[in-house]
Amino acid sequence: MTDRSGAQPPAGLYLHIPFCRRRCGYCDFYSTTNYQHMGERYFNALRKEILFRAPFWRNYIFDSVFFGGGSPSIAGSRLNDIVKTIRRVLNIMPDSEWTIEVNPEDITDKLLDAIQKAGFNRISVGIQSWNAHELTTMGRRATPDINERALHRLQQCNIENINIDLLFGVPYQTLQSWRTTLAQTLWFNPLHISTYSLSVPTSGPLQTKLNEGSFTLPETEDVRSMYILAIEMLKKNGIAQYEISNFSRPGYESRHNVHYWHADDYLGLGASASSFNRHEKCRRTNIADIEKYCTVMESGTYSDNVYTIDTLTDAILMREYIMLSMRLTDGLSLNHFMQRFGIPLTKIIPETQLREWKDNRFIILDDDRIRFTVKGFCVADTLLTEIFKLCDVVNTTHA
Repeated sequence: MTDRSGAQPPAGLYLHIPFCRRRCGYCDFYSTTNYQHMGERYFNALRKEILFRAPFWRNYIFDSVFFGGGSPSIAGSRLNDIVKTIRRVLNIMPDSEWTIEVNPEDITDKLLDAIQKAGFNRISVGIQSWNAHELTTMGRRATPDINERALHRLQQCNIENINIDLLFGVPYQTLQSWRTTLAQTLWFNPLHISTYSLSVPTSGPLQTKLNEGSFTLPETEDVRSMYILAIEMLKKNGIAQYEISNFSRPGYESRHNVHYWHADDYLGLGASASSFNRHEKCRRTNIADIEKYCTVMESGTYSDNVYTIDTLTDAILMREYIMLSMRLTDGLSLNHFMQRFGIPLTKIIPETQLREWKDNRFIILDDDRIRFTVKGFCVADTLLTEIFKLCDVVNTTHA
């Protein structure tokens, strides 16, 4: 990544902590259970990468920092050393959002003390479900009792900005059990809730059980009913949807994730982490191999042995911008699209197609914005696939 003169708009900073005590059957993020053997070595390597890459991002200021995984909470007091390094060599705004993902079974007074001392001001906790059978099937270590104790502990600490992750469309789940999970979550009055539809990796314990016929997933229409129920229940309780999977009380939207949805620049550090630079039209992704990552960092260089660079064509940039913007309930600004890419959106999506989607109540067209309706969100993958094809046609035409 080359250096450029002049300050840049605020960017996001992501650090991947790829350790779990046990992998969940549905998780497709890179992680390992080898923390006892590799933990100290990995954090030393991560610190080296921060120092290697900081000079190339010196013109950026960061207003969000996100520790994801894996289970970053497994690191405990080691977090503080990484945070100190970040603050020393990167330009972090004083009022930045600092988020850490935690599992409910890891939440202790000692961990919360370490998190607060490190300076985190937002916690994202993976509750996922309040149904014991559903939790067991997904390979979660937590139980409903553990979930409850964890949230009570969080309520007693000085960090009020709590996100709760939930999953729907999981094996054995019914509309009623999902309603119960939502109601139990709302009882704790969180400021932010994320609800994700289960996506089963092509390989792993969940897929194996599905292939064996050990269980089945809810029908597509039932999953859509669960999604709509979440939107309605959360809205009724003052938690508004602002993105296809995310809901918050006013002013508590995830600043870090909004960077992704606005296609802003972001720096990703750690094994498997990606960085995005829209001005240079590239995405850099670190290797998803903790052993190789540590070995290269220990060699004293940050070389292409540890990352790949994807050059992003105009077609890729346009379709990613459309896809990310349309995830938001605010949708896509036609003026912003024109300013960013130099062509009107109607050069990609014909007005006849937009009118058809509007007539079918998939989208809402305002003066300057196009956004999905709830019905459109339910079939967003299908609609976006059509848009991607149109982007490719435009790119071929202008090649």
